[in-house]
Amino acid sequence: MENNIEYNKNNEILFWKVYRNVYLNKQIFETLSRMDLEYSHIRYIDQDSRIKFKNIKSLEWMVNNQLFAMIRYKLDKEEIMEITTKGVRQLIKASTTFTTITTPEGKKIETKVDNETAIELFKLLLKKRSDHVMEGQTLNDALLYKRHRIIEILINEPYNSTVGVECLLYSIVKLTPITFIKKIYENSLKRGIAMDFNNISKYSIFGVSNTASLNYIWDTLKIDINKIKIYHVSFPDKFFSSIYSIDFLVKLVENGYFNETIKEEKEDSIKIFSSVIGSFIVSKYSKNITTDIIDLLFKLYFNINLIKNTINQSDIDLITQKIQLIKSQNNFNQQQQQQQQQQQQQQQQQQQQQQQLFQFLVETTNSRKLYRLYYYSYYELVKESETLKLNNFKKLITNNILNIIKGFIIKEDKEHVINNGNYDDTTRDQLDLNNFIKFLQSFPNQFKRKNWILDKVVIDSIRNTIINYVNDKETYEKIKQSINNTKMFNILQIPLEWNLKLSQLTNENEILIIDSRETIDWLYNSTRVSLGLKSIYNEKRKMGMVQFESFSLFQYTICRMESTNSKKFVDLYRTHVHLTPIKWSQIIDNPLSDALIHFNLKDDMIDPQFQNKTANIIQLFKSLQFNSFKHEETISDYQVNFNFNFGLIKHLINQIINNNNNISISGISSSSSSSGSISCSNSFSKSGNSCGNSSNSNIFGILSEIKIDLSKQIKSKVIKELFNSIIEFDLNYCLVLLNGIDLLEGINGKGGFINGFLDYWKLTLNFSRSPISNMIYINHVPYLHTNINNFIQFFKFWINKSISTLIAINNSNSTSNIPKIKATVFFQTIISFLYNRLIQISGIKYYHLIEIRKLINDINKHINNNPNNSNNNNNNNNNNNNNNNNNNNSIVINHNSYHVFFYLLIKYPIIIKYFFTIQDISRPLSDNIYIYNYDYDKVVLKEPDRSKDKIRSLLDENLFTFDYIFGNIKCPFEKCPSPTNGASFDSIFQHFQKCNFNFVLKRNNNSSSYGYHSSQLIYFLNIRRFDLFLKEVKAIQTLKETIGNEGWIINKIINYCSNISQTIDFQLLQISIDQLTPLIKGGIKTCYQTFLTNAIVNQKTEIISYIINHYKINSLTPMYSISSVNHNMYEYICQNHPNCKIQGFGYLDDSLIPLLRLWIKYLPLNVNFFKITQNLIDKAYSYKAFKILSILNENGFINKDDNGKYILTTKLQDIEFLIIFKDLDYQILN
Repeated sequence: MENNIEYNKNNEILFWKVYRNVYLNKQIFETLSRMDLEYSHIRYIDQDSRIKFKNIKSLEWMVNNQLFAMIRYKLDKEEIMEITTKGVRQLIKASTTFTTITTPEGKKIETKVDNETAIELFKLLLKKRSDHVMEGQTLNDALLYKRHRIIEILINEPYNSTVGVECLLYSIVKLTPITFIKKIYENSLKRGIAMDFNNISKYSIFGVSNTASLNYIWDTLKIDINKIKIYHVSFPDKFFSSIYSIDFLVKLVENGYFNETIKEEKEDSIKIFSSVIGSFIVSKYSKNITTDIIDLLFKLYFNINLIKNTINQSDIDLITQKIQLIKSQNNFNQQQQQQQQQQQQQQQQQQQQQQQLFQFLVETTNSRKLYRLYYYSYYELVKESETLKLNNFKKLITNNILNIIKGFIIKEDKEHVINNGNYDDTTRDQLDLNNFIKFLQSFPNQFKRKNWILDKVVIDSIRNTIINYVNDKETYEKIKQSINNTKMFNILQIPLEWNLKLSQLTNENEILIIDSRETIDWLYNSTRVSLGLKSIYNEKRKMGMVQFESFSLFQYTICRMESTNSKKFVDLYRTHVHLTPIKWSQIIDNPLSDALIHFNLKDDMIDPQFQNKTANIIQLFKSLQFNSFKHEETISDYQVNFNFNFGLIKHLINQIINNNNNISISGISSSSSSSGSISCSNSFSKSGNSCGNSSNSNIFGILSEIKIDLSKQIKSKVIKELFNSIIEFDLNYCLVLLNGIDLLEGINGKGGFINGFLDYWKLTLNFSRSPISNMIYINHVPYLHTNINNFIQFFKFWINKSISTLIAINNSNSTSNIPKIKATVFFQTIISFLYNRLIQISGIKYYHLIEIRKLINDINKHINNNPNNSNNNNNNNNNNNNNNNNNNNSIVINHNSYHVFFYLLIKYPIIIKYFFTIQDISRPLSDNIYIYNYDYDKVVLKEPDRSKDKIRSLLDENLFTFDYIFGNIKCPFEKCPSPTNGASFDSIFQHFQKCNFNFVLKRNNNSSSYGYHSSQLIYFLNIRRFDLFLKEVKAIQTLKETIGNEGWIINKIINYCSNISQTIDFQLLQISIDQLTPLIKGGIKTCYQTFLTNAIVNQKTEIISYIINHYKINSLTPMYSISSVNHNMYEYICQNHPNCKIQGFGYLDDSLIPLLRLWIKYLPLNVNFFKITQNLIDKAYSYKAFKILSILNENGFINKDDNGKYILTTKLQDIEFLIIFKDLDYQILN
């Protein structure tokens, strides 16, 4: 411990000695600035990817990259920062993060969590740079994103922020707490900013709103209720569709809300009220009609008819009196009740009152929709009267049918039964079976409806009568035969066979208890016939109203009722039964039996780490095909059995890995590749452990011992699993599968594994895109993101497998060459696929390719039956031709445009960066002219005019061979990250640049290359090749052309000069100005002005001073982009260049507050920066720029008269006169 402390102390001392050494510090910096960076994607190859710490100024960029510590450091050190409205907004958004929590059942729940670091930074930013933060609509943004902690900071002392009327109303939509809304309004009063609610036009509120806030703005702020348009209640057909309470809706009606909408409606009062009732019927309120709801419907009816002049107030008074009479009668009855009367009787009184009021509402409104709702609520017809003229309701036959069904129930005369001494608890009413059967036989013909499913009352009554009064199978069969109509049978939703569980199933309030296999079989047969019963069962499962008396019954139910791979019920299993994990012994005809016995797993559960969650048990259960149930003599239960599934192999592998992670197994020797065994270097694990991990090597050795007899399995399934294991790079699974089959079986004929595999591979890649197929978009590289070491081990496994197989063929007594040829094609297919994926992996290195290519060459030695020939034709490392045809005498590494693309990406990513800057390549795929398809063995460009393939001319496989790109000299280091020779960047780039230029000339008919040169210059600056930049500039000068995007190019030059060394390279800056001047319209003046503009925007103070001094600039126009964002540049120029006049703004708004404070501070300098006139003051007042007016008032530039109007004072004129007199004195003295 003491040694470590001493060691760290010495390192600290050494670090500071090196850092403070000027020479060493400079050398280290220059080395780092020249060093090639390894980019995770070519989109990051940009000048901004290498920038000094002090030159990072954008608050927005730092927040987006979560560099909160850097923001704090810059604020503490008061460094220059670019604080924009968008940057502050991003910090406000960052004050709350979203965290995803996974529940034990596997559900993902997203929750909001306060980001304390971002909140503290916001406080610090307010303290240090409050003018910048408050210049925008900061509180508006906090309300928009519902960042309550930020809102709380802004509306309290010392900031007391407020918002406008529109934003205050909008905050109600965002469900802002009422306390915040009150505080915001109070702040506006304190600051003398009265919110004028009278001048607002109609404000629409969509979505859900806070009723407490709405009540506040109506009751306290006295906003006209009709000026707030709440979308969900503004129209008759939407009035009841919102979540607002009945009390709130009553308030709206009483205050005349949506009266104007009724006046504007062209429909009559009957249709308008019908629309209101339509929204009421489909709303949640119609499910439980109360007195308050009936009163509200009456109010709506009165309002609509009063506005449409179809009723007068005297009529309303008479109706109101009748309503009060109904209520008073029931109230009087309640007063007469004795105290000991039960609460149930009181509820009945209340329900009776509601029914009478509802009936009176129907009679009053003559509404057919209300009548239908009344009927289906109470199953009673409204008595006819003079008021109710709805004769069409006589057509309603439901009531008649219900009365008929009731007539079939023979009431038991209990008094008679008691007198005869026969009464007991089981005595019940009886069903007139004969007449009921006659009714069922005639029912479909006599009572015809277009859609009987809609008449739920009748259907429920018939079904309930059958369930409640039919008690035996014989009677049920008679009733079933009487329903001689398949459609009606399905509508009634009754099962084909009788079962005592029928009532449990159909009664929505009763739990269905599964207590036998017979019950499950009955359920299965019944629900297959009746979709209605199936829906009832599914709903009960979701509601947790199905219980099982044992786990085996639960399993059997899933097999019979829910045995699909659907996840519909995975999260809905609610049962008191403990779900026991599935055991290996439950698998029938299991080819894994020998392996299970070998590893002592026969009686263990399958993959216990997987089955540690209920959802996983269900998932495994459903993935296994149900076989049978076997009665165990040792236990009074049933044992469920399953068929074998290939997924069990993966579970076995996982179980072996988990059981043997910490077990060291000795005796696994490494043999040479010629023996066909796998060495330690070829071990592989999905866990990502390196080869040196002994546990990883042990596991591979253990899995190598697994022998599974897959000969009885369907061959096509084995082939499919092998294919998937290769596509997914799953070595463990691939190894176990190959150990279970004989690859050479049937190889001489048309069958066998190799022939079947090649057919499946070809078929699959023809009808579905292979994983290596990629579509090229703008700046998109189809990287493969996987673990490189794991992939290399998988690749080596297949190389060793091919060698061992070829050795076996060579050692056989076969005289035919067919086995070797077919095996070569088989391994060629797999190795080509893996190689094409290898070069696509993000982060792959040159030495990885060299190693694999050498091993592939070793395979060919065995194909040619000459393993000792070191001078074997190395067609892999010297493949300089485009050879896409499989050679039956060797394994060939294909070489084409696809390979060139990824080889260049590995060695020179900046070349591929240039590749995507070429206009013809960078067009999006939606363009109808070009279609780019990067497939696993070719790159195709299809053009309508059938012109030369541009991509093939760029990625010329004949020019860019592997040796040309990487070189052929062996690297002296074991794992050299880069080759020691090969083509230079400049030589490769020359080819790309020449092709690009020819494309441009051809596209523009040799007339102009405008736009091409600008993109070239920007590219050179992005890759930090200033020499090529200057070379291109001179070439443009020779062509006597100008460039576009000069502002962008100059901005890149400024950043380059600022970051290329520890200090700004002014010599390089001046060279850039001199060389670019002939290329820019406007000459030297436009050139240095553009440089100065970008220097001010980027807040480069040294460059600003250099340009002002070098070109003797004495005035700056508004084009120099001095704004509130970089207001500190105004201060810098005032302090360091006081004779340089800055022309300013002809307007005033709150965003200019930081500049206004600096202008006042440095007066009389730049007195005309703000051209303040009375007209400008009046405009600022009309635009509600109250903050800036307050500052002017505090500093004496304006005063407020008795009428509250701001008047310009003479202070500004006095300062101007003082400047004039000083100038005169100066001239006289000189």
